[in-house]
Amino acid sequence: MVMCALHGGAQQSWFRFNNLSEKQGLSDVNVASIIKDHRGYMWFASSEGLNCYDGTTNKVYHHSNADSNSLSDDNINAIFEDSRHNLWIGTRKGLNLYDTLLDNFVHFFHDPKNASSISSNEIWSIAEDHLHGLWIGTMGGGLNKVRSTNQAPGGKASYAFKHFV
Repeated sequence: MVMCALHGGAQQSWFRFNNLSEKQGLSDVNVASIIKDHRGYMWFASSEGLNCYDGTTNKVYHHSNADSNSLSDDNINAIFEDSRHNLWIGTRKGLNLYDTLLDNFVHFFHDPKNASSISSNEIWSIAEDHLHGLWIGTMGGGLNKVRSTNQAPGGKASYAFKHFV
């Protein structure tokens, strides 16, 4: 009779988790979307604003009636960073593009008089295809493909939207 005893110990892995809650400045614990941007910052979409966590501190962006460059709405459904490192934020009241240099937002709203405006203000999803085309999913307005049009004065791109209903 031969007996063979093997010692099979699995290597232990240790994980360290940092919890981010309202105690650490998160605007709301109910989070709809999370991304990590190209700089390593974590962005959290909530119904109480947009949160940016740099690993140490949390900055919250809110809508303000007194500031036309603030978020268009605090109720955020989607966040997406495209291949050009643009950060897009979809809210219940418009699409926002974050301007990293000015630390504020450019808004895109539905305008029934402008066929190139986004088809609905209620944004639910944002994605990019393999050709770097940006797609915006809306509630009640179908799908929109974002087109970058001519460069506006000051080097800023302007955008138009093609609708797919």
